[in-house]
Amino acid sequence: MISKIAKPFIIALLIFSMVGHNAAYALTPQYGIKAEAGLLMDMSTGEILYSKNGDEQLYPASLTKIMTAILVIEDLNLEDTVTIDDKSPFVDGSKMYLTPGEELTVNQLLNVMLVKSANDAALALAIFHSGSVEAFAEAMNAKAVELGATNTNFVNPNGLHDDAHVTTAHDLALMASYAMTLPVFRDIVKKSKLTVAPTNKQPEVRVYSNSNKLLWAEGSKYKMDYKGKQVDIKYDIVNGIKTGYTTKADQCIVTSAADGDKEMLAVILKTDANSIYSDARTLLDFGLYEIESETLITAGDFVVSYDLNNEKNNHVDLVAKNTVKSYKVKGETLTGAEQNLVMNDGIELPIKEGEVLATLEFFNGEEIIGTTELVAASGVSDKDMFLEETHFFADENKNSLPIKIGKIVLKFIAAFFIWRFIMTFINLKKRQRKSKI
Repeated sequence: MISKIAKPFIIALLIFSMVGHNAAYALTPQYGIKAEAGLLMDMSTGEILYSKNGDEQLYPASLTKIMTAILVIEDLNLEDTVTIDDKSPFVDGSKMYLTPGEELTVNQLLNVMLVKSANDAALALAIFHSGSVEAFAEAMNAKAVELGATNTNFVNPNGLHDDAHVTTAHDLALMASYAMTLPVFRDIVKKSKLTVAPTNKQPEVRVYSNSNKLLWAEGSKYKMDYKGKQVDIKYDIVNGIKTGYTTKADQCIVTSAADGDKEMLAVILKTDANSIYSDARTLLDFGLYEIESETLITAGDFVVSYDLNNEKNNHVDLVAKNTVKSYKVKGETLTGAEQNLVMNDGIELPIKEGEVLATLEFFNGEEIIGTTELVAASGVSDKDMFLEETHFFADENKNSLPIKIGKIVLKFIAAFFIWRFIMTFINLKKRQRKSKI
C-alpha cells in the first residue's frame, strides 16, 4: 500500500469508504426497534454498525452472567468440585434450587447459570472464585475495564437489581464478543436444552430449556409478529447468547447469529416481552442481509515499511492488527473517507514481533470513524544496529595494512605447525624401522 515513511510520522491520503476497528456507522434498519437501547456489532471486526442509545447506562439483569462466565472460564478449573454454601440456595429469582452441602462441578454450575440463568449457580460460583460477592464484583469490574467496558459497574454476579449495578449496550457488546472467543462459553450458550446428573443431595435428573427462545421455541405456541407476519421465535442461524429480566431492567437479550462468513451480535436493552425477540432478529437480519461490506485490508496485511534511520538503515515492516471493512446499506452509495497514519513517538531498538508501532485512523471530515493498530511484522534486535561496526573483521577494515600483516603472520604460524607435525611423524617412523633391525 505505502512503500516507505519517515518522521514526522504522519501521512494522510484520500481513500474510498474505509472504516476501522470499533467504528460507529450511521446505518439504520428499515424496521426500527422498540427497545430503549440497541446495538449491532460485526463480530469479525468489532465494528458497530448500528446503535440506539448505545452508551446509555441501564440495568443489565441476567446479562451480567456473561461477565461472571468469563471470569469462571478463565480463572477456575472446570472439573473442580464446588460444595454449595449456606447462602447461595436462598437467592431470589430464577434458580436451580441448590441445597447447602450439595456438590457439583464448576462446569455443571456454569452450564446451568448460562442456560437456565440460575442466580443461585452464579452466586455459588462467585463465592467459590473470590470468597465473597464483594471481591468477585471487584474482579468483574477490573475485567470490564480491561475489555474497554468503561461505563459499567457490577455489584453482584447475577444481575439482581441494585441501583448501582449498570452497564450499556456498547459495553455488553464488548464483553459478549470477547466471551464468544472462549470455546467453552460459545459451546454452552448455543445449547437449547441441558441435563444435570443427580448429585449427593439431589437424586433426580434435572433438565432445563435455554432461556433464549431464539434457540428452540417453534410451533403454534411460540409465534411472534415480525415485519407484519407471524413467525416462529426460533431462528435457525442463532448461536447464542443470553437473556435477562428484572422489573426495573425489563426484557433484555444479547444474541448472535451466523450465515456464511458473516457473524453478527445484537444487544437489546429495556423492551417488553412482545418485542424482545423481534427487536433482536430485526438487528441480526439487518446486519446479515441488508448491509453490504467490502474487506479493504485484512489483519496481517502489509501497510508500510518504516525506516529506523540508523547506521545500517534498518527498517521494520508494519502490518494491520485488525481487519478493516467498508459498509453500506444495499442500494446506497459509498462515501469517501480520509486515512491518517500516525507513528508512535520514541520508537527504539529492540523491536519485538507484534509490537504496536503505529495507528491507522479513518475519518470523515473531522470525525474519526475507526482505527486499527499497526504492528511489527518481525523483530529487530538492537545488535542488528551495531553488528557490522563492532565485528573485528568488518568489511571496511578487511583490506587495511594491519589486517593484511595479521593474516600473513597467521598463515606462517599455521604452516610452521603443519611442518612440525609432518617432521615429527617422519622421524617416528624412522625410529620404528631401526628398532626392528
